Amino acid sequence: MCGEPTSSPGGGSYSVKEKGVRRRRVCSVDDTHAFSTIERPNVDDLLAKTQVQIGDRIHEFDRARLARDLDYAIGDVLNTRSRRAIADRVQGRLAAHLPPMTPRDSTLPAGVVARLTSGVVQEEVAQALFDEANDYATSDQHRRTFRRAHLMWVLARGTADGRFAEVADVLSWLREVYGRQADRMGEGFRVERHYAGVVTDTWHPLRNDAAPQPRSIVFLIRTDLAARTDGTGQRTRYEHRREPFDRGRLLRSVKHALAGRDDHTRIAKMVVQWVLWSLGGQMVVRSADLASQVTQCLRRVDEVAYLRWCVQVRDLDLNDVWEEGVGLLAWPSPRLAFEPEAARDPRRLEHVMPEPSDEVVDELPRWEEPESAEG
Repeated sequence: MCGEPTSSPGGGSYSVKEKGVRRRRVCSVDDTHAFSTIERPNVDDLLAKTQVQIGDRIHEFDRARLARDLDYAIGDVLNTRSRRAIADRVQGRLAAHLPPMTPRDSTLPAGVVARLTSGVVQEEVAQALFDEANDYATSDQHRRTFRRAHLMWVLARGTADGRFAEVADVLSWLREVYGRQADRMGEGFRVERHYAGVVTDTWHPLRNDAAPQPRSIVFLIRTDLAARTDGTGQRTRYEHRREPFDRGRLLRSVKHALAGRDDHTRIAKMVVQWVLWSLGGQMVVRSADLASQVTQCLRRVDEVAYLRWCVQVRDLDLNDVWEEGVGLLAWPSPRLAFEPEAARDPRRLEHVMPEPSDEVVDELPRWEEPESAEG
């Protein structure tokens, strides 16, 4: 009003409702110039000067990195718009860990206002997803979607107590956090196994991920048509769409299922190789065939990754995942272990399977060991 400085007699008080400091400011020259303020930190500016520590590594807080992590751990369970909204909410929640809400660590380098651990960021993501999953002002479908997203996140990133090592950890978390939404009958998950021991099969993957590949993949496309005028109800049309097989696309899907698991990139490559060998000789495969083979393989390799895969490809809700987990305990699959050393293979130096020759032979060639290490 007059350009003169103001003072705040009596200081200010923090308002929980408005999440800021409420002050009454009075002009130092004309005390009729008085007004109230709500002062909040500019979170974007603070986060630009915040570091995140992951183990021994320290990097600047990066909104794009958070967005990539949400995409990798949650995937298409949430659309792009919803993932962006969660990132916004997480940034707002992180304000509680920054000055002036918390004192600044004087040992930090100049220009750095705070240093967060990756665990803090991950917990705030989980809480933001949980809040949306339990917002009863929204629709049932909205809450269901965010329940599934919350589950996908914790299956990949774990909780404050660490990552889930086995299915029993997942079921314990479901019962603690979602209670009757998961365990509707309240029976718990103490079940009797139907056999005492579980066999472990060892598979020797080939070097350079060599495996036969189909030429084409067929997708079944469902289209809902408008209802007939005679009142017979809505119609559904199914069409087949054929595309060239894309190994990279399959590998990305499997890696997403294994997100957060140890050595997930290497294991994903081995899973893909196992799946392709199981379909060897088929030049045209259905997308459903690939999904089924990946499902079987992940159930034997990593049951937590298997649950992540099923949440997405089978559209499972919490109760479905609960029942899947109990089934895994009662009917455990034979384990599948990948031998780290590649099997001896005459074609071990090739990056892909060789093209078949035009020569006609009376019998299929045998896979024999080379005569020497140099052979």
